[in-house]
Amino acid sequence: MYSFDAIYRQFIQDEQFKLLERFCQAANHIAIHSQKLTEHMRKKYAVHRVKVAGRTFYVFPRQEIPPDVYYKVVIPGIEKESVGG
Repeated sequence: MYSFDAIYRQFIQDEQFKLLERFCQAANHIAIHSQKLTEHMRKKYAVHRVKVAGRTFYVFPRQEIPPDVYYKVVIPGIEKESVGG
């Protein structure tokens, strides 16, 4: 049986992920988990870093995803021509 504290923590984490998801939808951004990026990319795009429920994500506008990130991470639904500058 789970303790109240464990259930509460899980609820808070779930709500934090939902908030990130809603932000990304509303602002037309995308959150990419840090494990998908190379160490060099993580350093290069540190200003885009956010922590959610103890996990690190990098948040970019959907239409301005840096090309190196785009080609490293397969993102369905975005045209290659619209990425970058």
